[in-house]
Amino acid sequence: MKMRVILIFSTLLTLILFSNNSFTVNRPDLDTPSKLLQEELKKKLWVDSVLQSMTIDEKIGQLFMVAAYSNRAKSHEDEILHLIENYHIGGVLFFQGGPVRQAKMTNNFQKKSKYPLMIAIDGEWGVSMRLDSTIVFPRQLTLGAIKDEAIIREMGKEIARQCRRLGIHMNLAPVADVNNNPLNPVINDRSFGEDKFNVALKSLAYMSGMQNEGVLACAKHFPGHGDTDKDSHYTLPVIRHNMSRLREIELYPFQLLSNHGIAGMMSAHMHIPAIDSTPNLAVSLSENALKDILRDELGYEGLIISDALNMKGVSDFFKPGELDLKAFQAGNDILLFPENVPAAVEKFHLALKSGEISESDITESVVRILKAKYNAGLNQYSRVEINNLVEDLNTDEAKWLRRSLFEHAVTTVRNEDNLLPVRKLDTLKIASLSIGGKLESPYQKTIDLYSKATHFAIDKNAVQAQFDGVLKELSGYDLVLVSMQSMGRFSRNNFGISQNSLRFLNQLNEKSRVILSVFGNPYSLKNFQSIPNILVFYEENEVTLHIAPQVIFGGIPSTGLLPVTASYDFKAGTGVLLEEKIRLKYTEAEDLGLRTSDFKKIDKIVEEAIKNKAMPGCQVLLAKDGKVFFHKAYGNHTYDEGSKEVEVSDIYDLASITKISATTLSLMHLYDLGLFTLQSSLSDYLSDLNNSNLKNLNVRKMLLHEAGLRSWIPFYKKTLPDKLQEYYCNEQMGCFTIPVGNNLYLRNDFPDTIYSNIHTSELSRRPEYRYSDLGFYLFKDVVEEISGMTFEEFTEKNFYLPMGMHRTAFKPLRYFDLNEIVPTEVSADFRVGLIHGNVHDQGAAMLGGVSGHAGVFSPANDLAILMQMFLNGGHYGGERFLSEETIEFFTSRHSRSNRRGLGFDKPETSSSNGPTAKSASPSTFGHSGFTGTGVWADPEYGLSYVFVSNRIHPSATNRKLISENIRTRIHQVAYDAIKNSQNVP
Repeated sequence: MKMRVILIFSTLLTLILFSNNSFTVNRPDLDTPSKLLQEELKKKLWVDSVLQSMTIDEKIGQLFMVAAYSNRAKSHEDEILHLIENYHIGGVLFFQGGPVRQAKMTNNFQKKSKYPLMIAIDGEWGVSMRLDSTIVFPRQLTLGAIKDEAIIREMGKEIARQCRRLGIHMNLAPVADVNNNPLNPVINDRSFGEDKFNVALKSLAYMSGMQNEGVLACAKHFPGHGDTDKDSHYTLPVIRHNMSRLREIELYPFQLLSNHGIAGMMSAHMHIPAIDSTPNLAVSLSENALKDILRDELGYEGLIISDALNMKGVSDFFKPGELDLKAFQAGNDILLFPENVPAAVEKFHLALKSGEISESDITESVVRILKAKYNAGLNQYSRVEINNLVEDLNTDEAKWLRRSLFEHAVTTVRNEDNLLPVRKLDTLKIASLSIGGKLESPYQKTIDLYSKATHFAIDKNAVQAQFDGVLKELSGYDLVLVSMQSMGRFSRNNFGISQNSLRFLNQLNEKSRVILSVFGNPYSLKNFQSIPNILVFYEENEVTLHIAPQVIFGGIPSTGLLPVTASYDFKAGTGVLLEEKIRLKYTEAEDLGLRTSDFKKIDKIVEEAIKNKAMPGCQVLLAKDGKVFFHKAYGNHTYDEGSKEVEVSDIYDLASITKISATTLSLMHLYDLGLFTLQSSLSDYLSDLNNSNLKNLNVRKMLLHEAGLRSWIPFYKKTLPDKLQEYYCNEQMGCFTIPVGNNLYLRNDFPDTIYSNIHTSELSRRPEYRYSDLGFYLFKDVVEEISGMTFEEFTEKNFYLPMGMHRTAFKPLRYFDLNEIVPTEVSADFRVGLIHGNVHDQGAAMLGGVSGHAGVFSPANDLAILMQMFLNGGHYGGERFLSEETIEFFTSRHSRSNRRGLGFDKPETSSSNGPTAKSASPSTFGHSGFTGTGVWADPEYGLSYVFVSNRIHPSATNRKLISENIRTRIHQVAYDAIKNSQNVP
């Protein structure tokens, strides 16, 4: 007796381990043979108990899976309920609708069904293929470009999670067809590509991801629908390959999936004479195909599911009912989308009566269906929870996964000019042109994060004269970034590409350097033989449009490979690897293992600050490890009704951030060149100080604010209150040419007065730490004296333009529209009225808007570029700007008496009331500004934080931003989020 039990156990275990339909082996909780055995015994008991309770009518009903739409009238739902209650159908396949509506229908259907229904969806690129308000994952051809199958497996897991949340048990995916016909009108971009190994491995990854998470996968369309030129929805395609060819290519992915226990296989409506020569007979209706080849030759033991029985490829040749019976007799277990269930049931009864089929035939299929239902968890059915359903389907993690998939697919098919990634921005005049796209799209906006560019757009069907006009406008540009948009999916209309646009593109390529981004089907590449630099993004959506410029400028690598052959020059497997990251990437928190939800606290802090009138608006940016993961604009330019909303590109007065973004930055460069030393005295560089009491000031002490200089001097007071007419004029004329405010010009000789006052200012007898602007007035002159250039020219040439900080400038009105510049104070001093476009600091304004202590305007993004250059050890955009040693030296503490570095501010060490978050590491460096700005970089965390606002609007006496610790509280959110992510199990 003991030997018999052991033999039975051994036999069962062998069957479990080697059965290629044992979907339960994919479950991670079944990790031992004994657990597997126990699960198989439980399954058998459940299947047997359900089967024994079924009548023959109920068994027949289990074979049918009907179509349901949650966007149709109540009468449609009632029709399905009728089939559930009266014909005992086994499953429902959902098509178009919405998640909440579908979930309610599912609950209702399951409640009315005697036996648990298998709920399925045809969701090749996720449930969004059928449901609104859900995440649209890439099509399979896009996924075919990805080298690493692991991320496709992750997609399968996420799609399964969403399916389970919706009460869905089976997804009719993946498409395992090898698409080796570019003219295929039905599969095409639904396939992973033309290479059987690529298709097989990616199908397996997709399948594994879903089935490991408890959702049944169904491969389609057996034995392979990839080499057709007809659509089986409308006619019966014919494949004339011999069996040797079919076994070599088309059957390969299905064999691999069968070997790995895929739950379902969908039979295709195609006529293949090599399999079955019966005229007009689809393989979905052929015993030769389904029983002899799929069951016997491939050894497949899972569910065989017919393609939809309402498709013309079969419905043109057989009547409803007759067709369903024919499909069952051929070997299909589940009859999908029957046109007339009552007629089909009647046909089954007649066939039973005549002996065409037997009850055991039906039972065999029902057992497979019940096993699949058990594997999907229907032995313990629970209703779908409606609350928070849409939110649960659209998690931040899922959104990031979608983005990551598109990133991994990006394919550079040509880089003949070695332009990618684009470097030397200061040497290029760049334009972008969207053919078929619109201006102000994510494509143009993302380009603006990297470089100055002029943007153009033209309708893809524009007449030749319109293209000629654009060609003329583009003649003065060195580099044109062309995006091919609004493309079609199929070749029948040349993918939506007009002859005029192709003619234009070739003409443009002869005049300028071109980088072409193709947002569509890679088969379209045959049109672009002459273009030397091409990237393929496969699909057009807000994600790919945002990704494209990042690849072009080196924020994201390009690692994809073409999954299909478009022409002799563009073969499957083509792909130029661009792996060097040279600039910031703009991404989501999840890219860094953080959680977007943790940063919603920033929204609350900023909204609170705006509500309390600590500031009218602001920009906040956070970057970690070279990736910008939080970049938002809040509020308005002013408190006035109708005031412009802040945009991330708007420009703020940085105030004292000028000290590090211009002055210290320039001195570090000169230090690297050996032209500036910290042991020097100020007079070593400025000879006019030889007779001044500032002559022997040590520049190192000045950078540390320990030189004994006064904090500041209110120079403007010398012009008040009864000397306004002597010093100012409302028109720029004669000796009044220095703009200091709106229609207000200062006398040209007043800067001499400013410097005279500084040169003769008293020094403290015992030099100690005292924050001072005055030294930075003089450092500007030091830079100009050493370089022989104006301070503006020096910073622009050496830093701002080559780094892509194209919205950073002194005197911004020379470059930008007034509505792009955020105003500051409504002044009551010599500049009565709103200060808008001119620097707020009085001293800097009286020097013409350029000084070493204030004067720079910038958006948060440009400052993030600067701080990343520091964190990179001095390089950015493929160029070196500073040495790593110099950065480390200047940003370190240099004094026991204060917290500061050389020009840089640092975290407070002796109290908690410092300029940074309390969690900032001691290596953190940066600066804050009087106007309500702050910028900090923490090398220990790889973290950059930029905050810019106009807290001094309408009055500089408004200290709420400071008293309420708005800047430091936001900074702390970043550290808390990082620590939270490290604590996640």
